[in-house]
Amino acid sequence: MNEYIECEICGKPAITTHEIYYGTANRKVSIMHGFQVHLCNDCHLAAHYRKNIGYDLNIQLRETCQRNFEENHTRDEFLKLIGRNYL
Repeated sequence: MNEYIECEICGKPAITTHEIYYGTANRKVSIMHGFQVHLCNDCHLAAHYRKNIGYDLNIQLRETCQRNFEENHTRDEFLKLIGRNYL
């Protein structure tokens, strides 16, 4: 039985896992620390290719992820992992 996972943005069926902090070094950190969200194809494409929408969406995801991380860790720990403050 397949588990149904909703897109964390729009609620449609999710088909991919999106690393919130991507790029060569940050993709590995995102996977290791669970800095990922489940997205449908439309939201995943928007995150990568639609200039204004994608930028806003990625900033929102990064801010939320950092806030969640800092509930149990320090900002310095976050900065050592990602190298940038999003808050």
